[in-house]
Formats: sequence, C-alpha cells, structure tokens
Amino acid sequence: MAHIPDHFPAAAIDKIISGGQDVGIADFMLQMELCFEHRLDAQRLAAALLLLLDAQPVLGCRLVTKKKRVYWEPLTGPWPEMLCLASNPAEFDAFRNSPIDSRRGPQVKACMLRSAGGDRLLLKVAHQVCDAGGLHALAAQLSHIYTQLLHNPGYRPRQNIHGSRTCAQIMRHLPWYIYPALFFLFLRTTLSTQIPRKTHALQVPVGPREPFTFVIRHLAPAHVERLRAYGRQHHATINDLMIAAFYRALLKKESWDGLAALRIQTTVDLRRHYLPSGKAEGICNLSTYEHINLGRDPGRDFAATLGRVSAFTRRRKSGWIGLSELCTVPLAVLAPYRLLVQACGRLLHDRVASRNYPSGLTNLGRLLPADVFFDGQPACGWILPPVVYPPVLYIGFSGYESSLTLSAGAPLAARDCLEDFFTQMLEELPA
Repeated sequence: MAHIPDHFPAAAIDKIISGGQDVGIADFMLQMELCFEHRLDAQRLAAALLLLLDAQPVLGCRLVTKKKRVYWEPLTGPWPEMLCLASNPAEFDAFRNSPIDSRRGPQVKACMLRSAGGDRLLLKVAHQVCDAGGLHALAAQLSHIYTQLLHNPGYRPRQNIHGSRTCAQIMRHLPWYIYPALFFLFLRTTLSTQIPRKTHALQVPVGPREPFTFVIRHLAPAHVERLRAYGRQHHATINDLMIAAFYRALLKKESWDGLAALRIQTTVDLRRHYLPSGKAEGICNLSTYEHINLGRDPGRDFAATLGRVSAFTRRRKSGWIGLSELCTVPLAVLAPYRLLVQACGRLLHDRVASRNYPSGLTNLGRLLPADVFFDGQPACGWILPPVVYPPVLYIGFSGYESSLTLSAGAPLAARDCLEDFFTQMLEELPA
C-alpha cells in the first residue's frame, strides 16, 4: 500500500464550488440512482465502497478551508458507515434528500433499498471533489471493484495518489498560440453576459430552504428515439433539443418583455473535448460554464429556436468551447479563500438584484451499462444535479441507453413551480 500524503491540494474549481455553497447559491452534491432487476450483495458493496476510498484517497478526505491554504485532509480513526440500508422507500428518499458535508467527509456515500422487483442504489458525492464526469468515473470504478470481489475476495485496487485533479491536465493538450485568443474569448463572453444587463429567467418562488426535494421526470425510450430522429433531420443533438425546449418553456412560463437577453447557462465537460482518452487522471472537477445567448430573437417556433441553438453550439464547439472561464483559474488559485467567498457573495447579490442571473440547464452525461455493471446491468439509471436555491433555476438531464431523465433539486416551496416548468418543457419537445 502506497504512502498517502498528509494533504492533497484543493484545485481551483474545488475552491470556487465550495465558495458558491458558502454564500448560499446551492447545496453542491451530485447523485446517481440505479435500479436493478436483481439483488445486490450488501456486504460486498460495503467492502467495495471502502476499497474505493483506498483507490481514490481524495474521497477519504475532508475539505479544509479555514487556513491560508485550502486542501483535502485525509480522515483519521475508524471510517463512518459508507453504505446505508434503507428499510423502506421513505428512508431511501430521505437519504436522497439529505446533504453531504465536504468538510467532514468522506466525500462519497451510498444507500441501497431492497424491493421485490430488484434493488435500488443511490451514490451521493460532494460536488467539491468532483463533477458529473467524475461521478461517472467513480461509479465505474466502484462497479469494477464490486465485480472483482465476487471472484477474488482479496482484490485490492491500485491507489491513485498522483493523478492530476487540476485544469493543468487540460492545458497541456492545448497549443501555445491559443492563450491570447482565450483571453479575448473570456472578454467577449463576459460582455455577452452583461449586455444587455437583464436576463430573461424563470422567477422561482423563494421560501424556506429546508427541507429540499427533487423533481424527476423520465422520457420513454420510444420518445427519445423520435427525438434523435428529429435531431438528425435538423442537424441537432439531443443536447440542442433540450436547450431549445428549455428556452421555449421559459418564454411560456415567464412573461418576456422583449428587452431582456435570452441567455442560459450550460456546462461543458472538458474531458470530452480536450483529453485524448476522454478521462481525467483523478476524480476531480473538469467542467466549466458556457452561456447560450440568443440575444432577443428566440425564433418563431420550436424548429426555429432549435436552428438558432444548434448553430450557436456548433460555432462554440469549433472555437475552444468551455475554455473562456479558465482565465479565472489563476485568480481562484491565488485568492485567499475568505476573499473568494466575498467575491462569490457580491456576484450572487448583484446578479439577483439586477435580474441578471441566468437560468441553467446542465447535461449530466449518458450512463453506459458497462460502467455500472454490478453483477448485471441496471434496468435504468440517472444523475441528479445539485440542489439550487431560488430565485435561481437549474435543471439537469441525463441518459441511460435510450431513456432520458429530467431532474432538479430545490426547496419544497419551489416544487410546484418546477413541476409546471418540466411539464411545459416536455410539451415543447416534438412528440
């Protein structure tokens, strides 16, 4: 067993996400829910979770933010229970609707529910340690360990101590000559988010932050296949279709004055675009924001909106998509954590006060059956986004084989608003 260092440096994006949570933007966690048609071995799953902490030691740490440096500190003493066994659906839902504390650790937990038709498994990870791409990798490794233990109870995975968790692994694959272009891209992106000053967004009702819950809608495989066919006809991806439906729902559910900018916030997994293998060296955050900006012209109908969205995303994919915000990374690295939190707080306050905080839609990725093969493929699966607090709206979607799932986390006071918005989004999609 390799020696584990007394700390792991926190990456810049880890700090930014932690700062966002401290000022109350969201409760930053990600969850993967899997439904099986067979029974899981609880004892072997609990052992696999402990071995996952050995394989990726940063998961067995707590985030320290109260000193000059921000870092991940390995936990000492006996491990807490990693696997919760829910005795009924209410307990399973209560686990889903509970936070995970990155400052206490460990950074991953799981819950399993037995049922006559098969077991359900929920993996919960702190967003401070990884994004949805990291959760995909984490689930795949957990599934691999679980499967190995069936045939080899003494199996021990290789420890990943030195794998990069920073954006440096992206930057080393970029040509030197694009750095000036990235700076100007950052300036252009910043201007596009500020002019005009106001952004059209759904005003989610504000209420008590606790308890929170999740709104989840599933699209049937047959519907998703029709959407894929429609997308091929219009040279658009499923991601483009979901963004177009999001825009159309915003226009239907929130009165637009014709002056506010039609822009929304999306995310880009840098692994997919800039790493030859498509995989990061470590469990980490490697996603950044992109802003889809249609100006003041949404198009006359869904097809027109889709055409504008797909043209915008194709243009961005050909022009270093997702990299403009990397210009802020050096500032996050150098800034003391207290000042970073203050800056996040001012940005949140200013954007909400000026009604310039865009609604968000994040593509959480497509689960691959081979990556979540716990002695047999799950019947279905999806990923849940962080819990975001009103008046901000943030929705996620994920896929598994031919299915698609829309989801959002929010306080109970916002649930009806989100249910209505989801209904409108699904009505906007081609049947």
